Amino acid sequence: MLLAEILTFLAFAATPVVTYAPEPPLAVAPTPAAELPPLLRATIEADAAQTIQRGCEPLVWRHRGKAPRGALILMHGYSAGTWQFDALGPMLHREGFDVYAPRMPGHGFGPSGAEEDAGKLLKSGEWPNYRDFAERVYQETKELGGPISVMGISGGANVLLAMMASHPDIARAVVVAPFMWPKNGYAAFAISVVQGVDTVTGSWGGSWLDGMDFSWGEAFRPKARAWGRPGHWDMKAGNVFALMRFGQSVLGEAERIRTPMQIVATGDDDVAAEGPIRELHRKVGGPEKHAFYFFPKEERVVHPMIHFRENPDSKSLATVTEIIRGYLVEGKRFDR
Repeated sequence: MLLAEILTFLAFAATPVVTYAPEPPLAVAPTPAAELPPLLRATIEADAAQTIQRGCEPLVWRHRGKAPRGALILMHGYSAGTWQFDALGPMLHREGFDVYAPRMPGHGFGPSGAEEDAGKLLKSGEWPNYRDFAERVYQETKELGGPISVMGISGGANVLLAMMASHPDIARAVVVAPFMWPKNGYAAFAISVVQGVDTVTGSWGGSWLDGMDFSWGEAFRPKARAWGRPGHWDMKAGNVFALMRFGQSVLGEAERIRTPMQIVATGDDDVAAEGPIRELHRKVGGPEKHAFYFFPKEERVVHPMIHFRENPDSKSLATVTEIIRGYLVEGKRFDR
């Protein structure tokens, strides 16, 4: 039973695609690599030389001149992709930001329409590499000039929290449903057991998870393939464990964060536990310094709430979009 619970409930950062309306074209075409500064250009060109799924490649929307509002990092969820910013990226570019949507480390390999390659996702013992990734993205974004703001969801939010802990100069942040601990009690217990084994043996527990298959299942896979942007459906439980360990470490250093922050969470989240998100809010300074918007459980707002293919509720999608825009552009708080 415990093994089944691990496999069933360790999934997070994006629920399966639930809507399949026709895909609108990007309102603004991403900036070509040749027009980017050196670090960003190298990253975009390196990705172009690999077999990255369509919708998982890093994207940059840069202004021809100086961006009025500086630079903005958009960080996608773990099993989704940069496609989560198809609408938000161009919108925030129009609002005056140079926008950078990186690809999470090891993510997105495998040609579109084929089985994804999860072999490069970080393993259980490699979770500190997320910190290296956060630092790399910060340095790439710094080349764009101006103040840096950030927005991320779930596992991507964890990366940005680590970045803020190291770089107090980041101007503003919106973090949506950061993953600090699994919501399901069985999964939380299972993780605690594995961590205990790791403490005693060094890394045996995590290594065991590295060999354990995990899959979203077959229900939505054909439609995701037809869309051409599946993200990751198959991986190892150790990949998920790595990001969870990283989330815990980020929560442990939250007092170091000085960036003004808007947090968004939902009571109907079937992935991320609510308690640690509220603990994050308290550790960074609480309501005196940071805004917190909470969708009550009865509104049934899903964990991956920022894109219409994952959040079929147009009302909550519009609310989340306005929270992101309002806080990043105007500094407007949203509390509930």
